Amino acid sequence: QNPPMRQTPSPHLRLTKLLLRLLFLALVVVPLAAWFIVKPVRVIAPSFVGMHCATDAICIEDPTALEQATALCKESLAFVDQQVGSITGQPRFVFCSTEDCANRFGLGARSAVTVGTFGTVVGPKAWKDHYVRHELIHHLQGQRFGACRPWSACCSSDRLEAVGGHVLAHVLRIEDTTVHGD
Repeated sequence: QNPPMRQTPSPHLRLTKLLLRLLFLALVVVPLAAWFIVKPVRVIAPSFVGMHCATDAICIEDPTALEQATALCKESLAFVDQQVGSITGQPRFVFCSTEDCANRFGLGARSAVTVGTFGTVVGPKAWKDHYVRHELIHHLQGQRFGACRPWSACCSSDRLEAVGGHVLAHVLRIEDTTVHGD
């Protein structure tokens, strides 16, 4: 006896299955992989890693330091708004008081990191106005330049960092002048 012949699926059915697999990858696998592999992405939902979110804009490891974190944000936002440019909306900040917290967000050797316009993670060494200002400038770059591909000649990360460095140098000169009266 001959075995029964298998029917080959129609092209429409194959395309539907392929699209469902791609959709599953895009909506489930990629976000989960990003959450576990690219730890700074956790700034999107910091409460999932044990942070206390006092507002939409400020999440903090140690709620007793909320007043200090709020003051840092307000002062830095006002400074960048006045000296560099206006930031649209309210940027999110995640303030870590311990290295353990910083490691949960993948800071490593960095003191702070800004993830596009999603938010900024501030490590325990970066609770200073110049760090928060610097990260706000990166946030402003993200708003002004958008998410650029690193391989694009017009928007290379080196070029964006150079622009940020120039702006930061300008801000620091302004700050130096205001503090020292030069």
